[in-house]
Amino acid sequence: MARTQALEADAALTAGITAAGDTILGALDTAQASVQRRFQFVPAMAMRVSPQGLARLQSLPNVVSIEPDAPAPVPEPVVTAPEAGSALPDSPSVFAELIGASVPWGAGYTGSGWYVAILDTGIRPTHTFFSGKTIVEACFSAQANCPNSQTTMYGAGAAAHYPSSYSGWDHGTHVSGIAAGRDMTTYCGVAKQASILAINVFSKINDGTLWVGTYSSDQIAGLEYIYSLRNTYSIGAVNMSLGGGAYNAYCDSAAIKASIDNLAAVNIAVAIASGNNYYTRYISGPACVSTAVSVGASSSSDVEGSFSNYHPALLDLFAPGVAVTSSTADSDFSFEAWNGTSMATPHVAGAWTLLRQRYPTRSVPQILGAVQAAGQAVTLKAGDLAGGSVRRIALNTLFATQVNPVAAVNSLLLN
Repeated sequence: MARTQALEADAALTAGITAAGDTILGALDTAQASVQRRFQFVPAMAMRVSPQGLARLQSLPNVVSIEPDAPAPVPEPVVTAPEAGSALPDSPSVFAELIGASVPWGAGYTGSGWYVAILDTGIRPTHTFFSGKTIVEACFSAQANCPNSQTTMYGAGAAAHYPSSYSGWDHGTHVSGIAAGRDMTTYCGVAKQASILAINVFSKINDGTLWVGTYSSDQIAGLEYIYSLRNTYSIGAVNMSLGGGAYNAYCDSAAIKASIDNLAAVNIAVAIASGNNYYTRYISGPACVSTAVSVGASSSSDVEGSFSNYHPALLDLFAPGVAVTSSTADSDFSFEAWNGTSMATPHVAGAWTLLRQRYPTRSVPQILGAVQAAGQAVTLKAGDLAGGSVRRIALNTLFATQVNPVAAVNSLLLN
């Protein structure tokens, strides 16, 4: 769709959603409800309601569903004994190499001219791992913790991370480095020359302890912002190393699905971490949305991480997530090795960006099918033996037609 047509379609969609929202608000007493956030591209809004307001909303025929909007903490890096088959890498490049990134790099696909969108706790943009990159920043915080003390902020400094006294404060800096980090020496993330859309979707929570939490409404706002930029930047994929809960079936009733679907409709995948709860038959939300790309963690020897949430039907891919070294926000030069599905997911987002650079018109299902067909088998942990067909992403097979070409890859991508 041409840019002008896209803008016209967006305006029409927003007008329809606004009118529908106004109708609902018109049926409520102002004492019963207050609007926290309205959306442009999905028919939903975030509201604070009284018990009477909730009852009134439940009675309205044009209200399809109501869900709580409560903060979920960062999936903190897992501290464990060394995992089976894991080895502490001496640079972040080790894991980019493990998924075969050197093959697309050698063919000229490094992510140059493309962006990876990171919805997380913000970023330390001055870190050397982001040297020379364009970083587009935004913030959506239900608790009005953006640097401007508002619930929304755009522009330089908007995605600043919170103080180190808050648990999870520099999670986004680590995740961003895995997806698109690049130093001037030997370190690099997967899409090493891609730029970054850094979007802070967390708020400060003080309930006796200090931590950062993300509201679904802020996640939707972040996804909508990315969707609004689709004709401004070439966006390879979205990374969401966040979530919570336990699901053994698709959670497609969640309001966030509409935002994920909007991005999928314009060929932008949303990769989401499956969670670090050691589950053997469940994954977290919103990874449980059927149109998301759900990601579990594996080691450098392709053994499933003990902490990684797994479901044989709901999990889409594995990626390295054990002892993964990347940038931290302690200083402009600091690196640490962390464990987590949060570390696995940006491997997929970065890899997806390289695939989009090579195949810019391919759909999310086409690329996912090819990646799954070309993937490397992963040894599952005890309790995860059912199914066992979920594979680790392997870029070398997808980009090197001389290396064991897979028929499904050829039919999905190369034709």
